[in-house]
Amino acid sequence: MSEGFAGSYGFLNIAGTPSVQEAQHTNGSGQYWAAFKGDRTFDRFTDAERQFIAARDSFYMATVSETGWPYVQHRGGPPGFIRVLDDKTLAIADFRGNRQYITLGNLADANRVSLFLMDYPHRRRLKIFAHAEVKSLADNPELAAAIATRDSFYIASVSETGWPYVQHRGGPAGFLCMLDDKMLAFADFRGNRQYLSLGNVTANDRVALFLMDYPNRRRLKIYARIEAKDMRTDPALAEKLALPGYGAKVERFFLLHLEAFDWNCPQHITPRFTESEIDAALRPIRAHITQLEAENKMLREKLGRAEAKP
Repeated sequence: MSEGFAGSYGFLNIAGTPSVQEAQHTNGSGQYWAAFKGDRTFDRFTDAERQFIAARDSFYMATVSETGWPYVQHRGGPPGFIRVLDDKTLAIADFRGNRQYITLGNLADANRVSLFLMDYPHRRRLKIFAHAEVKSLADNPELAAAIATRDSFYIASVSETGWPYVQHRGGPAGFLCMLDDKMLAFADFRGNRQYLSLGNVTANDRVALFLMDYPNRRRLKIYARIEAKDMRTDPALAEKLALPGYGAKVERFFLLHLEAFDWNCPQHITPRFTESEIDAALRPIRAHITQLEAENKMLREKLGRAEAKP
């Protein structure tokens, strides 16, 4: 049996179990690893790993079940769907798949994972050990705030003849509501009664939402599957989406089952402000003017009294 690792080699400190060391010794490589003197901890991501990971459009992830069976899963998406947040943290978007949730179930019992990333054209590969943490959209205060404060968004659908269609939806801030980490909902107010979006999503439930924050020059893009709901069949949902004091007629509700989302760059966004936003910004200025006017009135009165004295 080998004597362990003389140097610091972070990956093999995890992978090099007694059984692995025994296999190395039996197969003639035990001395090589035992005599390794370098310092290769590899416990932090550098710019090299950041660039390598950012360019990947897929990877493989292994987990262990409660019964001890290993499970490996392929994860894919556009380059950037797995990204380095800092030198110790990676993040991935969990897209809906076959809904077996085997990896998710395994992580509930043991959060240790192994990732394998391949760069096939350049014949390079990166192996990662990590502890995984499942985060819901509700744990993302930036996303929750962006949705809760919007008073409008744009929604794109596809017709049966293949034409895309984009529609503006508006209402009081908060009319687009986050129900849980995978679902949004909004009330469908009566409009011009053409029902183009409704007809499109009846045949094809895929939609894309575009939310704009003009004052802060931010935009949020969302892919989702949409489902129309009769508000009479779900009074609990109707109560949650109720907008007291808003005069529009609600014809139905839409549920949005999240597939993916992304923040977009701020380029070419002209800041725009609503009346309420301008009013809020001017409120302290108006208060200051009111104070100055009161002070000015008081000084004029004092001056008038002084001038009136013989």
